[in-house]
Amino acid sequence: MAQAAHQVAQTMRAEGGNELAVGMGLHYGEAVVGLVGHPTRQVNYTAVRPASR
Repeated sequence: MAQAAHQVAQTMRAEGGNELAVGMGLHYGEAVVGLVGHPTRQVNYTAVRPASR
């Protein structure tokens, strides 16, 4: 994914387009996944880390 994003950024830059920045992270352990957002606005499927105990 990082390599593909870098290639897209290079293409966009060469065509005079906007700068593309992508960040990625890796988490292991427990996570809560599901739809986050308001039903009439933006709703995304995402993963969040539970609060520390």
